[in-house]
Amino acid sequence: MSNREKNYQVELVEDGAIINVLIAGKTIGNVTLQNDLYSAKNSWDSFLGDFKKQDQAVMAVISNFNLRQA
Repeated sequence: MSNREKNYQVELVEDGAIINVLIAGKTIGNVTLQNDLYSAKNSWDSFLGDFKKQDQAVMAVISNFNLRQA
């Protein structure tokens, strides 16, 4: 692992119909189910997309975080 790489713990916390995605204890986005699609948003309220599967929406939030860290 290079000096620039960091390991983060990812947590999913359900809050009613919302799944909050946390990295290193901070909320980086959330996923909600709307009209049979999972909507992903980052913590800056930017819409990341609608997905058919929950895990795809969660990965979109995580990927967006990784891009901002690069």
